Amino acid sequence: MSASPVVEGNFTRRVRFGDVVSAMLSRKDLSKRALAEALDVSPATITLIGKGERPLSVKIEQKLADVLGGDPEVWQSIYQETKLSTDKPLNYFKSLLLDSTSVLNLSGTRVRRCRKEHILTLQNDKTEYDRFHISDFEENRLQETSYDATIGSITHSGSRLEGLSEYEIPPQACVLVRTLEAFTIPKWMEADVHAPTSLALKHLIVSGGPIIDPGWDKLLTVSIFNPTGETVTLLAGDPILTVRFWLHDV
Repeated sequence: MSASPVVEGNFTRRVRFGDVVSAMLSRKDLSKRALAEALDVSPATITLIGKGERPLSVKIEQKLADVLGGDPEVWQSIYQETKLSTDKPLNYFKSLLLDSTSVLNLSGTRVRRCRKEHILTLQNDKTEYDRFHISDFEENRLQETSYDATIGSITHSGSRLEGLSEYEIPPQACVLVRTLEAFTIPKWMEADVHAPTSLALKHLIVSGGPIIDPGWDKLLTVSIFNPTGETVTLLAGDPILTVRFWLHDV
């Protein structure tokens, strides 16, 4: 696997457990010495654990969770993975440790649903390597557990309309809608899409793939059918899709 981009001097290296600890310390505005005191160990011990040269005991993983947040088992999983050659970026591990994450055990994998704070953390990551990104991102479109994508263009009867303040869907017509936002989904993540309630209230029917696979890097496209006898108007800023994001667990 290729190295995860942690810059050190003039080169990059893979993420170490100590990088994750340091990142969480920064979130809490704590020093390594303060952490050592809270864990009742020496700063040298923290350094050795951070390099993977000393085991992470059950006692220490529990104290890390108490002081820095996250689940003790997740701390241990991160420790074990960072001892190996991992291609996951630092913000992936930080996101696993943020609070209030829903966990689902699915066939073949275990995933954690991203909440608002996780999505912001990943969106603000400036690393170019295997990063998560939403183009034309607006924080006011970010909900507690999802992001509301908006209309970029509508194609009907071979004509494509874009850049308008409002779009009309004729009666009994099916149109192709592309989002304004492009979504870049790294290989350690996936997403699913749903029609917002606002479209159901307009009696519109949305069809499209519910899953965004790892490696996706483009706009989203869905078809929308207006089964009514009246023209339905959608504003440019109206939600057209609700997107939820899932981290693949370590």
